[in-house]
Amino acid sequence: MRTRLIAAGLGSAMVSSLLVLGATAPAQAGDLHVKLTNNPDGSIHVDWDPAVGVGSTYQVQIATDRLITAHVQTFDVPGNGSQTELDVPHADLVTPASGDYTFVKVQIDRHGNGENSGTPTAWIKPTPVAPPTTGSTVKMATFNVRIWRASDQKKKKKKSLVSWTVRRKKIASTIKATDPGVILLQESSGAAKLRVAGKLWQFQDLTNRLPKKYKLSVQGLYTNARGLAIGSQGSRIVVDTSRYKVLKTGYVQPPAFSPKQTRFLPWALLRIKSTGEEFYVASAHLQSGADKPGQTRLYDMRQRQTDYINAQLARLAASGRGVYLGGDFNSTSNTKPDNNVHRTLVADGWYDGFATTTVSGDEFPTTNDFVFPVKPGPFRRDYLMSLGAPQGSYGYTNHFYNSASKFASDHFMQSAVFPVGAGPYLTAAQIGRSKYKPYHR
Repeated sequence: MRTRLIAAGLGSAMVSSLLVLGATAPAQAGDLHVKLTNNPDGSIHVDWDPAVGVGSTYQVQIATDRLITAHVQTFDVPGNGSQTELDVPHADLVTPASGDYTFVKVQIDRHGNGENSGTPTAWIKPTPVAPPTTGSTVKMATFNVRIWRASDQKKKKKKSLVSWTVRRKKIASTIKATDPGVILLQESSGAAKLRVAGKLWQFQDLTNRLPKKYKLSVQGLYTNARGLAIGSQGSRIVVDTSRYKVLKTGYVQPPAFSPKQTRFLPWALLRIKSTGEEFYVASAHLQSGADKPGQTRLYDMRQRQTDYINAQLARLAASGRGVYLGGDFNSTSNTKPDNNVHRTLVADGWYDGFATTTVSGDEFPTTNDFVFPVKPGPFRRDYLMSLGAPQGSYGYTNHFYNSASKFASDHFMQSAVFPVGAGPYLTAAQIGRSKYKPYHR
């Protein structure tokens, strides 16, 4: 019988469920069968079989990325090769509210000669926070629908796969079938002057193809302090007006490299018609692109945008109303040096709707990059999160498909069901001047 050992530095979050993705193979070249289990005390039980042999030593590595390069911690395994299990903490900022994975690899030094080999990476989420058993809920969806640009071209007398006139039907169909209360759009910036949809902008054209109960929170264009319409117009909020009353709307202008690259963030204050409960929603589309090796220019811009948005929305949450943020963050667990956007929000108290026991499509990424079939992968670019509301998520769906014939966008729609707080809500005078200080990495 093997002795159960606990590595130093364990977190205190209470977790208990199992979510394992590992590899099964003969014990050759360090390719062991790794099993991961959440312990009741919040640690991870790592188990691997069989033992490689006396004289070999093991190390368990944990990280926040699949390649085991970000926020790595290493734990020695005692027993001179006979001990093949160890308890370790979840990786830094991987909490029951984060929806993040801890990635785990077992390294083997055979016969103490310094020639290491490692197992395939396995990953596991902490057990999420249990949402309230009673109270109101809201179903949120976020969808980067891809700008139409000049893609409405014909090839061999057939409309291109990426044509907006083809894709808009599939996007509308996905939204109708899901029936969310609020839809957060990104990249719906196609301009009316291109006449792809007559005299309508892309966000107007799409909304007109939904049931009549869905209305844009803002129909017109966003402008800067000088009254000029600049940058992207594609981040929009669409509301089911049969369920919610729009009380107030606004938008903010996060940092950008230039006015042309501005991506406005709209927000809206909604009231549930049946109960009177209120909450805020916001749609974000952060700086896109991956930095070249050794550079962090884009990474740093996303940090600036996140800090700005985080501070603005924290002021709304100070009223006692929940704030729900969704969108394309352009930051994933593959981003170097780390997933700073998500980590910043988690550190400041945001709850990720992905942190739930009821998840669909989680084995695949939230984007397809126009390549089918899509390979499984534990990373996300699109998120749905809450701040100030009762913590928890009743369910999350990555509306994934794996056929080019179903192509609607290079992103898959995401939806989640969140609890809504009942108040009481504070007035601006009661809140006073915000003393909020954003988290920095």
